[in-house]
This record gives sequence, structure tokens and C-alpha cells, in this order.
Amino acid sequence: MTAEIVSVGAWAAFDRILALEGEVEDGATVSVMSHPPHEEVFFGDCSINVAAAAAALGAGAALATVVGEDFETSGYRDHLEALGVDLRGVVIHPGATSGWNLNISTPGGLSFCISHRDASRFQDSYTVPGEVVTEAQWLVVSESFGRYTLDAARLAHSAGVPVVLNGMVGSAGPMAPDFLDVASLLVINRAEMGALAEMVGPDHGPLRRVITEGSRGAQVIDGERQWRIEAVAPRRVADPTGAGDAFTAATVVGLSSGLALPDAARLGSAAASFVVEEVGCQTNLPTLEALENRLEGRL
Repeated sequence: MTAEIVSVGAWAAFDRILALEGEVEDGATVSVMSHPPHEEVFFGDCSINVAAAAAALGAGAALATVVGEDFETSGYRDHLEALGVDLRGVVIHPGATSGWNLNISTPGGLSFCISHRDASRFQDSYTVPGEVVTEAQWLVVSESFGRYTLDAARLAHSAGVPVVLNGMVGSAGPMAPDFLDVASLLVINRAEMGALAEMVGPDHGPLRRVITEGSRGAQVIDGERQWRIEAVAPRRVADPTGAGDAFTAATVVGLSSGLALPDAARLGSAAASFVVEEVGCQTNLPTLEALENRLEGRL
């Protein structure tokens, strides 16, 4: 079985999402808004979000990641199998949980994440599933950026598989240049790009880049050519969590189908507009038909 898009990387797999009623200041007490209830847990993790979004869009998607035993008991495996994600590359670390993220936002637009990692901390002790990676058409690498994900990127690159870096590759520290050396495309937000440029220089890395800026759209760079992509407006904004992962997944699906990078990024913007409409990264994953309808003004 060959997957069109393979998503690799491990972090914390479950999300709790909190919206605060006020801004956070040193020593302050801030109330949590009543909706959504803080007890509700959502499926998450960047690499899994990418695989799920790609599968929902009709692409053959596979996942290579390290999770805990609750991946089975929580229904996460069943959820991904129902989407059609190939899970041969998923490793369950014995005795561990899959970890959780606490995603917090304020009315003023401040957002931050507190993560409790468990199984994913052992990612680098495992061997990359070579057959899954080398038979892909595209490899998307998300956090955590360490030995395991670098091995996957190098293996894909040596097999002629284009490598897409999704997000905060600067967190790789000294290994960041190694990731950039084998990448074909970088999809990253403006703040992460600034931090990365300070670390390795603005010109280090692939010539093809998509720099996202949330509601302000994205800058698309392909060598010396540049485009400005407007954000696709959602019907409402309920939760921004996971929008970037959906953007990356849909962009790669577009490239896989033969679209030019600017057109693929427009597809990514449309996918992000669906995800923000509901709470949770995978709650409102669109189909390819829904994206096309929204881009044409029919939805």
C-alpha cells in the first residue's frame, strides 16, 4: 500500500481548549469562559492533524508517529481508520499515555499552548518506518523536530520524495539547518519564520516557502517570485487550533494534484477557514468539494 502523503512526527495527541474571559497579567486571576467546557478532550497533534486533513480531502494519507496506549482506548485509532489513514507507521510506547495540550486563548488574540508530553518523548528511540516513508509522494514533517523526524526527512530526500516542513523547525536547535537542507517546501507562520531566520539566516532553506499570517493571509515564495494570498473568510471563528495543520495538508494535497504553489496555498487557506469554525482541530475537516465550493463563493 503506497500513501500519497506521509505525515511524520510526535507530540501530545489530545487537546483541551480554553478561552479566557480576560487578558493574562502577572499575578492576575482570569476566569475561563463556560463554552467549551474545559473537561472536553479533542483529537490533536500536528502530524496527526495533517494526516487526518489530507485523508478527509481524499488523499491517500499515512502516519508515522509514537503514541501511548490511550491511542487505542480513546477511539483515536478508530477515528483515523474511518478517515482512511494508513497507520502502519504508528508505534505505541508501552506503559505511556499519548499526552495532552492545553491550548489557551484570550479576547485580545493572545494564544499559547502548555503541553504534557509522554509517549512522544521516546520518539527518537524508534526507527523510522522506511517502507512507508520511501514509497510516499510527499513527506510532511511536524514536531517534534529531532533525530527520528530528521532520519525520515533524509530518507525521503534520498529516495526523491519531496519534504515539507510544517511549523516550528527552529525548535530543532542545532539540527535546524539539517532539516532545511533536505526540505523542498517550508510552511511556517510569520513569528516562527522570524525566529528561524535569526537562528540560521533569512536565506537558509528551501526556495519554496509559504509564510502564514492568520487572518491576514499568507506570503507565497517560489524562488524569486512572490505572491500575496488573501485569507479565505470563515462563516465564524470558534477556535483557531489546528488551522495551520489543515493549511499545510491542503496545500500539499493541491501540489500533489498538480496545482502551482499559489493555487495550492489558496486551497490551504480554504481548509483553514473550515477548521476555525468549530472547536477542535479535527472537528470540521472539509472535503475537497467543500473547499472548491468555498473558493468559488458557493459555500
